[in-house]
Amino acid sequence: MLASASSGVPLARYTALFEDLAARHADPLLGAHLGTSQTAADALGLLGFLLLAMPTLSMGLEAITRHIGTWQTGTSVALQRTPDLAYWTYRIDDAAIWPRRQDAEYTLAIMCVALRGRLGSSWRPLEVHFEHPEPTCAPALRRLFGAPLRFNQPENRLILELSTLDTVLPTPFSVFVPYVEDYLCALAPTAGPQTDIVGQVREIVRRSLGHQEMSLDWVARTLQRSPRSLQRHLTAANTNLRKITQEVRRQEVEALLKTGGRRRADIAQALGYADHSALWRAVRSWSPSDITE
Repeated sequence: MLASASSGVPLARYTALFEDLAARHADPLLGAHLGTSQTAADALGLLGFLLLAMPTLSMGLEAITRHIGTWQTGTSVALQRTPDLAYWTYRIDDAAIWPRRQDAEYTLAIMCVALRGRLGSSWRPLEVHFEHPEPTCAPALRRLFGAPLRFNQPENRLILELSTLDTVLPTPFSVFVPYVEDYLCALAPTAGPQTDIVGQVREIVRRSLGHQEMSLDWVARTLQRSPRSLQRHLTAANTNLRKITQEVRRQEVEALLKTGGRRRADIAQALGYADHSALWRAVRSWSPSDITE
């Protein structure tokens, strides 16, 4: 693995190694220190190049969303907008991979470095959110990011000013973007023959919880199928989108509750429940004898 910069490492082993290295080096801020000491190209490879080469930050962040699976599987990133703010979110999909604090702090630190590369050295995010509990070294972490930090949040994310996303930024490299994207598409891992339609739908649902309102039409478009064809496949497998969504949510909720340290309101938001009460009703319907309020 050490001999090649492009060799693959299982995600669970990578996050565990990161946590172990922080403990062995007695550096609780190891992830953030590494993130702030690298360039976007060093840390993100071709994804970093796309972020730096796109005419706008919005296009760069969306390119990372498209190609994240080539660089790191089992991970979801998204760019969301509200009328006033923008949110860039990062999450390891498997809730059972925990703890993963060093990876989260490293990733958000390197993204801040990359964004400063486009917006100037004085740029800072409005806020930085982390899914893990507040560490004792939080004051030092705040100084590294130069921004307010919030912990025990539904996801890891950077809060950005909306106006920064679509400002056209000078770059001499945009001419290379189509070639790099073609290359990343060719490198993208392909689904093996064992990945059936139900498995693909389950993966889409798991990646999109909390980000996207689930509908048969939307999932069908994502799979590049017609809604009727998708429904026919699900029916033949004796399931449907609602049932799959409930199954995925249950798996994610149970994993998040086991890791501890998170409020149920945050879990509800991360998994697309309307509120804490809706999550609580769902949990009680699954295992009412095992859960205490």
